[in-house]
Amino acid sequence: MIGLKRGHVELEEYTNEWHKLYQIEEQTLKNLIKEYLTDIQHIGSTSVEGLKAKPIIDIIIGVKNFNDLEIIIEKLQQGRYIHRPNASTKERILFVKGSEEERTHHIHIVQWMGKEWNNNILFRDYLRKYSEVAKEYSDLKDKLAEQFKEDRSSYTSGKDQFIQGVIERAKREFL
Repeated sequence: MIGLKRGHVELEEYTNEWHKLYQIEEQTLKNLIKEYLTDIQHIGSTSVEGLKAKPIIDIIIGVKNFNDLEIIIEKLQQGRYIHRPNASTKERILFVKGSEEERTHHIHIVQWMGKEWNNNILFRDYLRKYSEVAKEYSDLKDKLAEQFKEDRSSYTSGKDQFIQGVIERAKREFL
C-alpha cells in the first residue's frame, strides 16, 4: 500500500511492492513524455531494499533540455499529475500524484546528469551498496519520524547533514 497524508511522517518496512508500483508508474510517464526524457529512475528510500520509508514512490526524470519544460508540464498535467510550482526550484520541477489529502508519488524533473540528478543517484546507489550505511540512515529516520510525526519539513531537514555526507563519500568512491 502507498500513500501518506500531506505533512505527516510515517515510516513503513520495505516491501517489493514499491518496485512493482514504480515500474507501473515509469511506463505511464514514458507514455506521456517519452520524447522529452533521457532517463527515468526510482529514487528515495522506497528504492533501497530493506530501508524503511514513507510510503510514497519517488521518481526522478532526467531531461536534456529544460526549454521543453512547458510542454512536459502540460503533458503531465493532462496525465493527472499535479504540478507543484511552490515546491519546485530552478534545478527541479516537482509533480505529485494522489489527492490533496494523500500523496502517493513524487515526480522530480531535473537536468539529466546535472547536480540534482547525480546527487540523487549517488545517494541511492551508495545506500544500495552499503547496507550498514542504509541501516544508519534508517535509524536516523526512525528517530526523526518519532520526533516530527506531523512536521515533515523538520523531518526532512533533520536528514540533510547525513544525506550530504553520504553524497560526498559516494562522489569520492564512484566518480
